[in-house]
Amino acid sequence: MTLPKILAIVMMMTILSSCDSIFTHCSANLSLEATNINKIKEYEGCEATVSGVITSTHIPADGKVAFINVGNSDYRKAFTIVIFRADFPKFNSLDNLEEYEGDFIQVHGTISVYRNRPQIIVNEPEQITLEVKL
Repeated sequence: MTLPKILAIVMMMTILSSCDSIFTHCSANLSLEATNINKIKEYEGCEATVSGVITSTHIPADGKVAFINVGNSDYRKAFTIVIFRADFPKFNSLDNLEEYEGDFIQVHGTISVYRNRPQIIVNEPEQITLEVKL
């Protein structure tokens, strides 16, 4: 085997081993607290369950999206659950979304980061578990 081929094999093995370490942080049954958004951002691209108390909700005037902020009263420091209008018909209780503020919620899905804030985009009601306060 020639030296260039050996170097190419070594380089390929190095690249593949580093790729392994990139994806190993996405462990099975990953569960995170909504109050630690910096930790959540570390798991961008991973499937996880994020839990916490709903601190605020918002549907902009254009009605294209619903935001459920969890874990911090300042939406800029909160974890956000996002539901787009195309999926609204699947959820039968978005009209009075603010009534859920103060309730405990768990959401399961793929973590993404938008404008430096972690979020999960929800497409199905089954992704959400809600414990309503009495």
